[in-house]
Amino acid sequence: MGPEQYANAQEAAEQALAIDPDNPIVRQHLATVLELQGFYSAAIEQYQLAIDQNPNMIDLRIGLAYNYYATRDIPTAILTFQDALDIDPNNAAVYDGLGWMYFLIGEYPSAEENLIKAVELDPEMVRAHAHLGAAYYRNLNYDSAIPELETAVERYGDVTVANSTYFIMLGLANYFKGEQNCDTAVALFETVLETIPDEANALEGLELCRAAALDTEP
Repeated sequence: MGPEQYANAQEAAEQALAIDPDNPIVRQHLATVLELQGFYSAAIEQYQLAIDQNPNMIDLRIGLAYNYYATRDIPTAILTFQDALDIDPNNAAVYDGLGWMYFLIGEYPSAEENLIKAVELDPEMVRAHAHLGAAYYRNLNYDSAIPELETAVERYGDVTVANSTYFIMLGLANYFKGEQNCDTAVALFETVLETIPDEANALEGLELCRAAALDTEP
């Protein structure tokens, strides 16, 4: 969507809200349009008003939490996800979001705990596998990281800027695992570089594998 389409969508949502100001779904739509334009504080306000109208609507709390994250207020995002779990303790998306927030502040054991629960509740959630693999990787638990990252990479298929980190982590996990499995690692790094030619971490991974190959030459 371009700027004009976003403006039209926002105008339509505001008109709908003027007609039905007590409808939390309409407020959610407006919040989403604001979020997509980067107006996170305004989106937060709409999510909060919508939650006042329907406190048990979990998607509102998830959206609110991610907008707090977008404003770099991760502690409040964590509290918001925890509030959501109080309402729905079996929501995989909430566990995934909470686990990822813990990952971002470096609390990897807490990240693992919540992301394991997300994968258990919804084994088809690709991002939960990716996030769990990333948490294992940061904890230097390469044996556990590799299968989770393999699942994510296989399901993602194509490399994008957003998911390239997981391809690189999988490559590095193979390298650091102990056997320095560089055949697998190099293939992953090269796959990333086909899409993002200047990706620094993929280039560094290639250099690690090249150095390892030189060390093993007779």
